[in-house]
Amino acid sequence: MRRTFSAKELEKATDNYHESRIIRKDEDATFYKGVLPMLDDDKIVVAVKKYETNKTYAVIEAAVASQTNHINVVRFLGGCVVEEEKESALVFEYIPNGTLFEHIHKEEALGSFEGSSSSPTALLSLELRLKIASETAGALAYLHSLTPPIIHLRLSTKHILLDYHNTAKLSAIGQSQADPNSSQYMDPHYRRDRLAEKSDVYSFGVVLAELLTSQKPASPNNRGEEPPLATCLLSSMKEDRLNQILDGEIIVNEATSKTAKKVVDLAKRCLRSKREERPSMEQVAVELEGLRKFMAEHERGQPSFSIRPNSN
Repeated sequence: MRRTFSAKELEKATDNYHESRIIRKDEDATFYKGVLPMLDDDKIVVAVKKYETNKTYAVIEAAVASQTNHINVVRFLGGCVVEEEKESALVFEYIPNGTLFEHIHKEEALGSFEGSSSSPTALLSLELRLKIASETAGALAYLHSLTPPIIHLRLSTKHILLDYHNTAKLSAIGQSQADPNSSQYMDPHYRRDRLAEKSDVYSFGVVLAELLTSQKPASPNNRGEEPPLATCLLSSMKEDRLNQILDGEIIVNEATSKTAKKVVDLAKRCLRSKREERPSMEQVAVELEGLRKFMAEHERGQPSFSIRPNSN
């Protein structure tokens, strides 16, 4: 635990967990915007994650999150676990610009986009999507490099947050140890073994597919088949009809078209059925950084955001 907060400190910081302070809700917890005093009479804005029932989840998440220190991982500040009560809370840095999911799909959640330089109507360019993907890959590669490695296993665009500068901040570190991912991003071939980190690679492949198509992944069926978005992307590539599935609003010239096809090829390798044939997250991060530099050379002078045409 980085710092132990008292229950009263966090109640005061969140105005007694007032409804107006809610940022978002997860399956087992609610995030509140809070303000904590600093030693120099300054104040810091934080996100307080209040677990409603299972205190064990908070203990596990705190133990894992306290091991991390990376610019693209949401910073864990501490928490409050009260032995005699079921409720507990963890404190993280406040990331003001919403989730990547909200930006891709233009779904404004409560508390999102506050003070942001972007808006729910702004379209993320391919160049900016590459930047976010590259930063997220770097964060995952960092987690995998730790001893022992931290396997995320809950990767999704809802767990990639964006700050004022649209810098990616990976969240939900440590949640999988208490509650493994069963979402549409989960590797159907996941096993808790020496190749477990390759399941993060698979999930990242789904994120790449979502970034390229601006489509939502659908839940896998009960036979454990690949999420339909991943399957659709791979079949479109095989049948040479990528243009039918890629988001035409981010493919605006020859440079973006060529780059998108290279990213599709990377996604394909991340989504391979045999885990041992997938690249490592370090390899993915290096490749994405190279593509990002390629885009920067060809897209100078163009804004990272473009505005969707008004349908009215």
